[in-house]
Amino acid sequence: MKADKRPPAWADRFLELLISDDKLEMLQGDLHELFRERLTTHSLWYARSMYLIDALGLLRPFALKSFIPSSVTNPMIMFENYLKTGWRNIVREKWFTVINLISLSLAITGLSIIFLYLNSELSFDKFHTNSENIFRMVRQPLSEGQQFNEDINMPEPLAKALENDFASIENTVRMYPDNQLLRNGQDFFRAEVLLSDPSLFDIFDFPLLAGDYTALIKDPSQVIISREFANRIFGNGVDVLNRTIELRQAGDFKSFTVAGVAADPPRNSTIQFDIVVPLQNLLQTDFGMETIDSWNDAYLLTFIQLRAACDQQGLLDQMPEFWMRHRATAMEIMLENGSWDDPARPPAIYAPQPLRELHSSVNFGTRMVPPVDPWKYWVLSAMALFILLLGCINFTLLTIGKATRRAAEIGVRKTFGARRSQLAMQFWSESALTGLLALSMALLFLYITLPRVNYLLQTDLEIHQVFAPEVLLVLLVIAAGTGILAGIYPSIILSGFDPVRIFRERNSGGHSSFFSKSLIVIQFAVSAFFLFGAFVMNDQINFMKQKDPGISRDGVVVLSTQQLPDQDIRTFQKELEQESFVNAVSAIRFTLPIYANAGWFYNEEYFRANVLAADRNFIEAFGLELTAGRGFYAEEPDSVSAFVVNEAFMDMMGYEQLDGQTIPGYNRRGVQEPVIIGVVKNFHFQSLENEIQPMIITINPNEPFSNLMIRMRAGEVSRNLDLTKDLWRDHFPEQAFEFSFLSDDLEAEYAGQERWNSTFRFAGLINIFIACLGLFGFSTLFVTGRIREIGIRKVMGASSLRIFTRFCIQFFSLIIVACLIAGMAGYLVLSRWLQEFAYNISISLTHFLLMTCVVFILAALAIAYQFIKTREVNPAVILREG
Repeated sequence: MKADKRPPAWADRFLELLISDDKLEMLQGDLHELFRERLTTHSLWYARSMYLIDALGLLRPFALKSFIPSSVTNPMIMFENYLKTGWRNIVREKWFTVINLISLSLAITGLSIIFLYLNSELSFDKFHTNSENIFRMVRQPLSEGQQFNEDINMPEPLAKALENDFASIENTVRMYPDNQLLRNGQDFFRAEVLLSDPSLFDIFDFPLLAGDYTALIKDPSQVIISREFANRIFGNGVDVLNRTIELRQAGDFKSFTVAGVAADPPRNSTIQFDIVVPLQNLLQTDFGMETIDSWNDAYLLTFIQLRAACDQQGLLDQMPEFWMRHRATAMEIMLENGSWDDPARPPAIYAPQPLRELHSSVNFGTRMVPPVDPWKYWVLSAMALFILLLGCINFTLLTIGKATRRAAEIGVRKTFGARRSQLAMQFWSESALTGLLALSMALLFLYITLPRVNYLLQTDLEIHQVFAPEVLLVLLVIAAGTGILAGIYPSIILSGFDPVRIFRERNSGGHSSFFSKSLIVIQFAVSAFFLFGAFVMNDQINFMKQKDPGISRDGVVVLSTQQLPDQDIRTFQKELEQESFVNAVSAIRFTLPIYANAGWFYNEEYFRANVLAADRNFIEAFGLELTAGRGFYAEEPDSVSAFVVNEAFMDMMGYEQLDGQTIPGYNRRGVQEPVIIGVVKNFHFQSLENEIQPMIITINPNEPFSNLMIRMRAGEVSRNLDLTKDLWRDHFPEQAFEFSFLSDDLEAEYAGQERWNSTFRFAGLINIFIACLGLFGFSTLFVTGRIREIGIRKVMGASSLRIFTRFCIQFFSLIIVACLIAGMAGYLVLSRWLQEFAYNISISLTHFLLMTCVVFILAALAIAYQFIKTREVNPAVILREG
């Protein structure tokens, strides 16, 4: 292969950029002649090097281009002219302007929603003055598979020990968030109660509007309430000092006096409360007295505030020594039973977690505001960018479709001396102006869609947030930037049209080019992908909701009996069982789904199982199938040491048969090494996202009941509930009647997945709508540009349907390609998503065909108008005027 013996091409381009046009040809010709002469006596490398040196030597004032305009033009006048011309073009093409405005306004709406959402999410907990120095203590295991796991619940003595051991800690606060029943006169309310040390108001910025929080230090019967809660209970703002409220604690209502009113915790605060109650009220209960000074009972949230000059890493480095000093007893026990084998280092540490990370801490949780997985930010941002992409593609497609008319305009302008930069500015001004006009429509769309968005994203965004100066400035930048992005094609490509070629060839702008076809494919591929995802997600969610959980759930009402004496619950239960509309009643601790774990060691191996504490008739009442042994006797002689387990538990323990098997090493709430009396068939007591876990069913009275599960006969649900409520009032006149349906409780496990499905469906509909708008506009221009061809075909005997079909094939072939791309991408992404579920569906050809049919139908509707246009074409008029 011969070597390329030409001068460096980039050096020639460099000369063309800087040397004036009238001197370029002569100087460049001389350099090329010198280059050829040197090649005859020297190497190619030498000739090219000298060419470069000679080219640099020509950069003298006499040869350079003049970058100063020949006539000074007022930039404001030019800008005003761009806007006027752009406005005329927008008004002249009214129909296509509407399409562009809708497309771009939807794109701006999507970006605006994501910006508002991210602005809210990323600002969580940053409003506190000392937010950089505030940390939550968490338990962090140092190895996997051990007794200790990640946890935010801390023991009661931790806070005091931290203050005593570390001079770098300025302050600490312990919290216990709880949902409690409040009574005000004859009215009952549910309140988010935060049992806390008074130092809460020293560390965090929750300003008081009235009263003084130091009263909580002196008197544990004093409380602080939020302004919103004060309005809800008393209806008169902050003028509620010294008013009395009653909170139910340990089964009885206790009176508290309002000592202050705090400003409502901001929506971007992880710590939320209606009432702040001194933590001393919890520590003085029987449970609290048992756990004081106990390092084994962890149930409090503990926050620390470091001094400004101290750092997190320095504190973290000292935590292993701190653990071994205060958890020496636990270390000895673990070393003895073989669950830990390294006496030189601890199995876990207490670690400081920055306050700013709490809202994205999905591994730990918060116990108040649910954390958000950061991947959600990326997914939503991608959705918004796809919508933006489709809006900009629409603008570009319509620009390509109108290229014939704009080409003539460009040719005239260039003939009269317009420079390419001026034409580019003209096109960019039009697109930017369109983007700013789309902003006004986007504000309307925001107002309409925010309620739905708040449901999908679990936020409380409000339209007035848009008009904050910093937000409005960002939205203006987004609108202008969207318009500029959409105007890239006309500004760069159309402004470069050759005027001679335009008038000689009547350049159509390449509306059937590979580029325009690619844009159509991209549009429909993105839209089809979201539809494909919505169909698959919908089927997976329906599969989980409709799958038989293995436990009777139809007609089951769950009645809250928290903090009521067990004997009173028993009496009420017996009366319920006598009612004709009741099939069965069973008391249970917690409710389904069950996530209460118990763990124990045996033979240096750690075991874990879920504990379902119920009464003796639970198995029969709810149709659990026994595969071995028996259930509990209605009365004695069964003791608390008799357990019924599921098949997964037997597999975990390695038991093949039930022959008086025990659970060695088990020790929980007074029960040691219980005997397994029966095995029930596996049933789903958690979300289908999880494999069926080992389960223990116990009748231990030390596991207090908190709910009654009432299986009612088929009939009038509202009437049955009214009868139950009347009976409840007879037994518990001072307790609120709170209930739910078991089917709703189980389906609530999938609420988050349902919201994601709705989000995908919502994004898919917006994307397909934008794509169809673009296809409608582009096909209209496509047909208009080929109106003469249509006239000739009609003269030659072609019918309108045949002509329309011929045009449709060109578009539908692109849509087929788009659906194939969407199908392949959807299969890869959604297969991975389905792997997160232990029980899932398979992606089938039906999903692909359903997606394809929907896309084809919508695309056909988008271009159906063109069939009417082709029928109205009069070939005689077209040919006479052509």
